[in-house]
Amino acid sequence: MPPDEADTKKKIIDAAADVFTKNGYVRTTTRSIAKAAGVSEVTLFRHFENKENLMTAAMDTYGSPYVVRMIERRLTGDYSADMHMMGSVLMHVLQERAGVILFAIGESRHFPGMRKLFSKMPAQLWDMLARYLQKKMDEGVVRELHPEAAAQAFFGMFFAYAISRKAFKLGPKPEISAQEAADQIVDIFIKGTIAQ
Repeated sequence: MPPDEADTKKKIIDAAADVFTKNGYVRTTTRSIAKAAGVSEVTLFRHFENKENLMTAAMDTYGSPYVVRMIERRLTGDYSADMHMMGSVLMHVLQERAGVILFAIGESRHFPGMRKLFSKMPAQLWDMLARYLQKKMDEGVVRELHPEAAAQAFFGMFFAYAISRKAFKLGPKPEISAQEAADQIVDIFIKGTIAQ
């Protein structure tokens, strides 16, 4: 794809992610996305054909496939260091995208197709972490446990922290930084999973 076409496609995806987050899927029009991207609606359709394809592209760009790739590139093999890195990444991403996540939860109740799309996101993260935990179990670093359940528990702690802060303005008192919260969650998880 020529650089100008790639830039145009990225502008459209970025605009779509922003407009979907602000307006929801139903109230978002391709016209409003095209306007936000500074392109014509014909250009938008040439790249994505329809609104659903555009939603899928936005989720692929800013959703879990991107996060999984980012984490996998940074793995060192050191259990503690890797879990702390994953915790930091998850905390940052979940807090940054809490609005989009709340939007996805709300939209998926009304659109079965969206539910399927949105459910792939945490599943990809769980799968990556479950594979990592299984490898650490095979190495004798992590005690025997159900890797998928452990992966969901790890992700769930971060998810609950980020979403409760965004949706309900709840957080620990006195306040701590997001990094301190991430480190504490990871420490609790490591102590519960490390082989004795």
